Amino acid sequence: MLQSLYERLRDSLFALPALLIAALGSLSWLARRIDATLPLDTNWLLTTTVDSTRSILSTVAAATITVSGIVFSMTAVVVQLATSQLSPRVTQGFLRDRYQQVTIGVNVGTFVYALLVLSDVHGTEEIPFSRHDFSVTLSVALGVTSMILIVLFIDRTMRNLRIDTVIRWLSEQTIDAITSLPDREPPSIEEGGLPSEEPGSSVEVSKTGWVVAIDFDEIMRAIPASTVARLDLRVGDFIVRREVAARTWPAIDPAAQEGLARAVKVARTRSIATDPAYGLRQMVDIALRALSAAINDPTTASDVIRHLGGPLQTLLLRDLTGRVMTGPDDRRLYLPRELSHSEYVHNAFREIRLYANGKPHVLLSLIETLASLISVVERAELSNRAGALRAEGEATLSMIENSALPEADQQALFDFARRVGLERPD
Repeated sequence: MLQSLYERLRDSLFALPALLIAALGSLSWLARRIDATLPLDTNWLLTTTVDSTRSILSTVAAATITVSGIVFSMTAVVVQLATSQLSPRVTQGFLRDRYQQVTIGVNVGTFVYALLVLSDVHGTEEIPFSRHDFSVTLSVALGVTSMILIVLFIDRTMRNLRIDTVIRWLSEQTIDAITSLPDREPPSIEEGGLPSEEPGSSVEVSKTGWVVAIDFDEIMRAIPASTVARLDLRVGDFIVRREVAARTWPAIDPAAQEGLARAVKVARTRSIATDPAYGLRQMVDIALRALSAAINDPTTASDVIRHLGGPLQTLLLRDLTGRVMTGPDDRRLYLPRELSHSEYVHNAFREIRLYANGKPHVLLSLIETLASLISVVERAELSNRAGALRAEGEATLSMIENSALPEADQQALFDFARRVGLERPD
């Protein structure tokens, strides 16, 4: 639950800016209290009159609210460009950019600060001194900081719009998510033994949305001893309220059913942090759009294929949650929907391979990445996980042989595959 809440806050353009606005609003009250205690001839502060105080604060407020409009406009443009050129799903990365949220919060917060201090300025221009020297000095400092932030924000936004930056960010986020998966002992792959003919219980979910996390330990605690449970979903699935999420044998009481249902965390959106397959899916979407007739950008597709090697290497070198888990007192949990190493590999490369037909540059990148991954798992003495990689390699070479590519291009691809260790299918 806490992880789900944290991810929602990360995706929000309101939460962190609202905190900064509240902090700067409170700072205006503190600054006015400090002004009341300082002598009028403080040398390290700006010396102001009532008239200059109003002028400075009005200028800071007008400038920062204008700059905030620029930030909002650029955010909207970035999201629109990312949606049309890359994938609608990658916009999540732009919205959760901490620097962008801080820039919005500081600019709007500075506006609120200047406005609140301005409301406390009383008197006429005939009064030679103002009792707001500290507040005005701080407002100037905040205004300068806001301008610096907006310049850096524009520079950062322009860099983040580069396709290689987006792909690298997705790859790194996916690797981090895979690395954060809980370490488990290699589980059993047994899939038989379900007492499906016995009467049991059906456990329903109470919310509609994406499954963002499953607490397997909580499930084991929720079900009674000598109970067999089968979870009919996995992280990344979309589930509808009152849909059956799990079944148990024998039947369990309502309290245990409720505990099992609580172990399935449902949210409105998916997150790479809890679902590495979602990161891979976004990268594949970018490659497919790049290979479409409308975009026709094979170089981007090649970049995606090469960056897919990082997350897949991390996945192939670690144990994944198995499809059967056992707990104390003869508890057993079946997970038939959990993805295996082979399914991750096929999900990453199958669609790209089909769309890459007839594009030598993309096919070359695909062959090179598959061969590199095979070499990595074999050096790690995990050759049993290379089957899907070799299957994708053979399917790629078979597609090349049956494609409309000139014979010279086909032979060049076959020669390259032979050099990197991929065999041509018989």
